[in-house]
Amino acid sequence: MSQKRGLRHSAASAYLHPALKRPNLRLKTRARARRIIFDGLRAVGVEYESGGTVRTAYCKREVVLAAGAIASPSLLHLSGIGPADMLRQAGIEVRIDLPG
Repeated sequence: MSQKRGLRHSAASAYLHPALKRPNLRLKTRARARRIIFDGLRAVGVEYESGGTVRTAYCKREVVLAAGAIASPSLLHLSGIGPADMLRQAGIEVRIDLPG
């Protein structure tokens, strides 16, 4: 069970809400990640859509991908990471060939 002091304790209340106090974290809601931005082979940001506008958020240290079991592989594929043949057939530039 996910409880704290007898009350439901979700991942958001356990981890996200306390982290929002950090000056190096900004939460953007109602946004959909479109692809990971790279500098060479290093992830440096994320392109996302919010309110019909495409925007880019860059980071100084690291990009953490946590989009779930379905969206994480999809986002990697859209960013050019995955089976090269499949990506080329979809018209996506191959950044890293990861067969299987």
